[in-house]
Order: sequence, then structure tokens, then C-alpha cells
Amino acid sequence: MKKTTVTILSIFLLHFAGWSQNEKNSPAFTFSSDEEVYNVTQAIAGDFIQTVNKLYPGLEFSPKAVITPTPSLAFYDSRNDAITFTWWGQLPPEGKGFFLSLTDNDPLIIEKEFGMLFNWFYIPHELAHALQAKTGRTLNYKPDFDWWQVELEANEMAFAYFRSKGNQRELEELYHYAKKILSVLPDPVPPGYDLIAFFNENYPSEQNPLNPSVYGYFQMMQKVLIFENPDQPAFEEYLARVMGPVE
Repeated sequence: MKKTTVTILSIFLLHFAGWSQNEKNSPAFTFSSDEEVYNVTQAIAGDFIQTVNKLYPGLEFSPKAVITPTPSLAFYDSRNDAITFTWWGQLPPEGKGFFLSLTDNDPLIIEKEFGMLFNWFYIPHELAHALQAKTGRTLNYKPDFDWWQVELEANEMAFAYFRSKGNQRELEELYHYAKKILSVLPDPVPPGYDLIAFFNENYPSEQNPLNPSVYGYFQMMQKVLIFENPDQPAFEEYLARVMGPVE
């Protein structure tokens, strides 16, 4: 499989003209350098941030993007207001081994699927978490905090964003990938236990280390539920639903 590459010139054109993807300009899911991943991340994040600030100028939304090896693979850190991502080339052998063990696909296909998830879809997903923090909805945690809804909102916003960019074909690919992963990961919810309660009680934290199989199961489940939900608002409409008055 030939790797899809994105030139620096293309990234700057996308950044200033607005991120647009269609049949002639499909997103890159495989990469060859940290710089390439960073530029693609900046192009998508820049467009997302620009859209939010245009609609809600009083918010002054401006999270940074970081590309670095991290066990979490993708996350938002409110302490430095940054979205952070790892790409396939930064994964240690055991990290690649985990993803390679999930299916019997060609390694290059698995690399593309990893990029589709962590270096494409999770960019607006993590920016949604940055919005949640910026608007104060995830700053004061309580014992009964609904982490399921927090993650569902981030996934819904990412879907809405990419639909607004014409990426239905890629979202359908993501949907089929999610279903494939769900077919091999065991259901972690004990019999008779409420799914959302189990997720909230086992949400990753400093006291509760990330279990990739368990957390991945729920993340993929949410993506399948969202894709199959016929009530799919436009990105700006979704922002209006979740943001409320922020001026």
C-alpha cells in the first residue's frame, strides 16, 4: 500500500483557505514524520477553532496542539490547554502489538486505521473536551459525574464537524472499523450491571489506570451508536446545542 502524504504547501493552503475534504482531497491517515502529523493536526484544529471563535468570539478559544509519544495516545490537558496526540511511528513495539493483535488485517491497513482514529477523528474529539473545559462544564467533578455524557458529546461533536466537511465516506469507514473492533473486544460490563454506571465508575483517572481494551470498547460503542443515530445535526447547530450563551 502506498502511503498518502500531505505536503507542507498543501497544509498551509488548507490552513488559510479552510479545511475541506472531498473525493479529490481525501484526508491523510498514514504519516512519515512528526512534522507531517503536526501540520495535519494544525490544519484541522485551526479550522475547528476558527469556526468556534467566529460563532462565539467572546470565548477566545485557543488550545495548542502537541505531537509526542504518550501512553494515552490522545488527550486534552486543561493545565496547559493543549490537545496531545501520538502517531503510529511513535508507538513502542508493545503499543503496535496491541493494535496488531486485535485483527488479522495487513499491518499497513492497521496503521491507516490507527491514523484515522487517533490522528484524524480524535482531533475534533479532543477539541470538544477543550470546549467543555473552557465553558466550565468539566471543571468541578463530583462523585456522580457523568463521564459517559462527556465522551458522548465529544464523539458527537467530532462526527458533526467532519460531516460539515463532507467526510461521510471516511466516517462510514470509521463506523465499520468500530464495529470490527467491537466484534473482537469482550464486553466488559458484568451481567445485570448498568452500562453507563459501569463506564462512569471505571473511567480512567490517576486512581484508575487506563485499560485500553475496556475503554476502547466503550469508545467504539459510542461511535457506532452515533453513526446509526438518524438525528445528526449540523456542526454549527450542535455547537449551539451544547454551548449555550458563552458571551
